[in-house]
Amino acid sequence: MSTNPTTPVLAPPLPPIAPALPLPPKRPSIADRVARAFPPLACVRGYRYFARGRVDLAGVSEAGLDAEVKGQRVQHVRLRVEDGRLASRCSCAPKVLGPAACRHVWATLLEIDRQGALDGLRGSQRALALTALDAPAAKPTKGAKPTRTTKPTKEEKPVETPKTRGRKRGRT
Repeated sequence: MSTNPTTPVLAPPLPPIAPALPLPPKRPSIADRVARAFPPLACVRGYRYFARGRVDLAGVSEAGLDAEVKGQRVQHVRLRVEDGRLASRCSCAPKVLGPAACRHVWATLLEIDRQGALDGLRGSQRALALTALDAPAAKPTKGAKPTRTTKPTKEEKPVETPKTRGRKRGRT
């Protein structure tokens, strides 16, 4: 059966276009609101943790949450909502550069968006401030001596006596 190349093949008629329904309003992403604070490398590495399902959220409430991010070691992330701002803390080493340098915090933010947690922060499109969560003071271990971070002042220096003066210089 051959068709004549000069005869056009007609397609069936298209149904009439229905009026478009309004889309539901897009909920703002928390990660999008704080993304400017993160360096690109932290975002890429954090996304890898997130994409591989290595983030577990725990204790989720409107006040904050805790999370574990599994890598070579398990890192603990704590996020708290304070006066419309987000405060974070992570147990990893890059935290000294600030909370936004941490790939574990970024992975946790992506998981929060996926699960729809922390709805109280989703009411605005504005950028969200990310601050460091103050760490609790570490308890000294029993028998541990406090470390000195500054030189002793004149008042703190021991007074030399004739008996100790010779010993300091190696003389007896």
